[in-house]
Amino acid sequence: MPSRPFVIAAAFTFIFCAALCGLVLITRSGDPIAFAVTGTRFTNRTAEIPDPNITVGYDGQFAYYIARDGLASLPLLDGPSFRLQRILYPLAGRIVALGQPALVPWALLLINIVAQSIGAGLMSALLSAYARTPAILGGITYGLWVGLIFALRLTLTEILCFALVLGAILAYRKQHLRTTVILLMLSAITKELGLVFAAGLALHAFTRKRYGWALLIFGAPLLLLMVWWGILRLMFGDIPTQYPAARFELIPLRGMFAGNTDAVELVMLTLWITAPTLILFSLALLTIWRKRILSMSTALVLTASGFVFIMPAVSWEDPLAAYRVATPIVIAGLLFLGEHFPKQVKWFCILWLSGLALAALLPALWV
Repeated sequence: MPSRPFVIAAAFTFIFCAALCGLVLITRSGDPIAFAVTGTRFTNRTAEIPDPNITVGYDGQFAYYIARDGLASLPLLDGPSFRLQRILYPLAGRIVALGQPALVPWALLLINIVAQSIGAGLMSALLSAYARTPAILGGITYGLWVGLIFALRLTLTEILCFALVLGAILAYRKQHLRTTVILLMLSAITKELGLVFAAGLALHAFTRKRYGWALLIFGAPLLLLMVWWGILRLMFGDIPTQYPAARFELIPLRGMFAGNTDAVELVMLTLWITAPTLILFSLALLTIWRKRILSMSTALVLTASGFVFIMPAVSWEDPLAAYRVATPIVIAGLLFLGEHFPKQVKWFCILWLSGLALAALLPALWV
């Protein structure tokens, strides 16, 4: 049976997310397509009468188009290989909707609410293994992390990806290799960020001299993604690495300053992403030096912070994207602090929960 922290964190997150989505539905006349934020720049391509007032929309529209139309959605995609590499979420939406176009936006919304609630519960379950750690608070912090709240509002893939990742981490802790690998493979084709955690778990297994485990944990998700990329190249003549979102920075945190981000946004990015990443990375190195051993949570912090350091400039330029894409440091950070610095967990929880203020500063998303 699920543990008490799992149930409480999952239930709280479910109620919060459902209420938030209910608010959006009320203010959008009950239209679930409002979550996909579609833009006429793409729908104009197939419209008999183009809309003269061009709108761009947001990334979630592509998951919606793929789920609704399958391969017939190609004229509506800004980059077919890039959008289709993240196939599991729209595919799941299509399956849950039983192929009925009218049900697709509801299915995508339901998947994200449930996945976010399960993810919060899994985080609480993972943290409950550490003494003196506020497991429920940690789970709720994950469930209400502003990056994932944005993903919920905008029909994006991160929520399902990270729920699968948290399941994989729990399976790894319980020594269930097959389940770990399967969940990581699924996360990689939901969004490639799943590889950040595959690398962290593989690094931990490697330092424990479980070389076969390390190879499977990282190699299987990577191989699946590469095979899928190969299929996409045969279909479209390119692979997703040609797009700006795949161009990583060689100089740590250079992407944060490479765009046109204004001073206020830089302060907020520093507060909720950059400063916690630098602190956690330093604490991880200190822990390794003191204990002369690499724990699972420490390995996850190393790969998560490493990813934040090289995040593409295009992710930093869009604050909505930055908080979503940087979610690995929140996941790894909560687990690391829970294991090694349990008294500090509440302070990071307060910091990350305060990120909800950013959502409040964007009322157009909600009302």
